[in-house]
Amino acid sequence: MKAAREAWFEGQPDLGLARLVFLDETWPSTDMARTCPPRGKRLRSSVPHGHWKTTTFVAGLRLSGLAAPFVLDGPIIRDAFQTSVERVLVPELAPDDTVVTDNLGSHTGPAGARLLFLPPGSPDFNPIEMAFSKLKALLRKAAERTVEGLWAAIGRLIDTITPDECANFCAAAGYEPDQIENALAKSIARRNKRIGCERASSCLMSQQ
Repeated sequence: MKAAREAWFEGQPDLGLARLVFLDETWPSTDMARTCPPRGKRLRSSVPHGHWKTTTFVAGLRLSGLAAPFVLDGPIIRDAFQTSVERVLVPELAPDDTVVTDNLGSHTGPAGARLLFLPPGSPDFNPIEMAFSKLKALLRKAAERTVEGLWAAIGRLIDTITPDECANFCAAAGYEPDQIENALAKSIARRNKRIGCERASSCLMSQQ
């Protein structure tokens, strides 16, 4: 395991951070609540006991932000994960993108894209874990008690994860700062180009 972790970072110069999409899932629920009060104050919060819903949120993290968000009612299984990849992730991928994920049984890669598996036992190498941590902190504060409210909150909050934060997450996961700085500019340029193409396509369709 140690050798695999060391080999992962020895290959960093060949990874091309601007083209990486770190893919993973997390499990928000309708019983999320703040548990740490501000210093010197009491924390009062209603939390459901015995009646709550857990959902699955799948997303990819680029240097430019979260990509391909997908929510599922209930736990993830292989078929559902593959559906999220094919219907949500693949349309957002460029031909030279590389998808990075951990080697779970439910995780399969998109057809036609390069797939890299993280070394075993290395969730700390996946910067999306830190993005999920921020998202769940915001969801605890929002304290939504219905699945619909929870999904709506996720949709609002994913845009609060900025490119600068994504770059910091990558640095904290051990990726080289100088590579991140150069890759961040490329990733933002690629995102802006994609958005411009989508807007142009939308305008063309509205004129027809």
